[in-house]
Amino acid sequence: MRNLGAGEVLVQALDADQSSAVLRHELAFVLGQLENEVAVTALTRSLGKVQEHAMVRHEAAIALGSIGGEISKRALREFSSDKEPMVAESCLVALDTAAYW
Repeated sequence: MRNLGAGEVLVQALDADQSSAVLRHELAFVLGQLENEVAVTALTRSLGKVQEHAMVRHEAAIALGSIGGEISKRALREFSSDKEPMVAESCLVALDTAAYW
């Protein structure tokens, strides 16, 4: 999937979907598994949407930790003090993951 352009298609789906928080959660999960830097901007947008379901924001944080890099870490640090505890804690875990790799 990594070599077939799946990352770009999944990013488009994550940005466009308005039908299901579960679907957006799964899209974020797969993007994290692919560890494709093309997803960082879209995942950061999802993480920053305070109106988004916390489950989606959580998975966006975890995916950013899997992808790593300075842009991901910057976003994770920014939202590590989010008002939603699930999001804040997920960002802290993701920062630990990013530091490990």
